[in-house]
Amino acid sequence: MRRRSIQVEALANGRVDSPTDKEIPTHRVPVSAVTRESIADTLIADRVYTLDEICAGPYKSPCAAIGLK
Repeated sequence: MRRRSIQVEALANGRVDSPTDKEIPTHRVPVSAVTRESIADTLIADRVYTLDEICAGPYKSPCAAIGLK
């Protein structure tokens, strides 16, 4: 596997302070609540997970009950 060097500064869109350091480069991402109503429009649509990954095993029946097929 080839490793890549990433310049953290180039990815940062903000800075934060910690108890031991100041002005730490940070990339903040928006947070979205995932509910049974929003699974298809968030996790699946954004390709975070596939329907098969979410609705596997014991979750197959609950997924069908909320219309995820």
